[in-house]
Amino acid sequence: MNDKILYDLKKSGLTYDVFLEKYELDKKSVKELIKDLRSKGYNIHDYSVQGEVLYKLETFTSERTAIHLDEVDEDFSFGLISDTHLCAKTCRLNDLLEYYDIIEERGIKNVDHCGDLTDGLDVYHGHASELLYHTIDDQIDFVVNNYPHKKNVTTHYITGNHDLKVLKKVGIDVGNLISSRRSDLHYLGQVLAIIDLAGIKIELCHYKGSMAWSRGYRLQKYLRDYSGTSPDVLALGHKHQMEFVKIMNTYGFEAGCFQGPTTFTKERGLPCLCGGWIVRIVQKDGVIKKIIPEWIGF
Repeated sequence: MNDKILYDLKKSGLTYDVFLEKYELDKKSVKELIKDLRSKGYNIHDYSVQGEVLYKLETFTSERTAIHLDEVDEDFSFGLISDTHLCAKTCRLNDLLEYYDIIEERGIKNVDHCGDLTDGLDVYHGHASELLYHTIDDQIDFVVNNYPHKKNVTTHYITGNHDLKVLKKVGIDVGNLISSRRSDLHYLGQVLAIIDLAGIKIELCHYKGSMAWSRGYRLQKYLRDYSGTSPDVLALGHKHQMEFVKIMNTYGFEAGCFQGPTTFTKERGLPCLCGGWIVRIVQKDGVIKKIIPEWIGF
């Protein structure tokens, strides 16, 4: 029955009345069913339509509002990484583990991750040959069991195009499933998130723009076309680049990667700059007075 319900939820959605008429499920049973499906990662939204609740399985990506984190000291540091691509044969997991060792040794409590935590499924033609694991469950198990775990370190992450391929195909958001099993992996949402840290706005984005003629152009273009007030810090993932620039009032980062070259990147001559940042900020009343970026390369 669940396959038929999922099909209807994806196609046009279901109200309580339709659940009752078509599947003989009362309101309590529907709520339990929706709760169970969400616990399995299905991206089910509820809408109010003419006074009725409509449940719908969505396969699009959606942005979340700003996330407010705990207050920090005037001088604080955080890690900044992207594109770890766990479950790819070319994932540089040992380097990622070493990076987190450095984070722990320095007493840093937060790492921000700009997406593509996993390598996903069927992202491009021939992708299956690049994978260690070929099912959603196996990939999630691998991440839960192998992503670096440090007692006092929390990783705040968004999902990127590799993570979200499964969402677009079957409506399952792997980000929710991973965070439900690892309390130190805090899921901020799909593609984009804004972190408000002591009044300083840090934007994480898994940007899908194509490779530009110069390494810093994507950051410049993103901020040139920005609507509203630009963030204090902008971090972009996706292109496996490293870069630090200041553009107007924003400090911009390309967040690097922890994946070696693949057939896909070799064919296109794309770089894979393995490593991550440690960012130290000196601030006063939500204004950055000094920023010290340190690239940890491997």
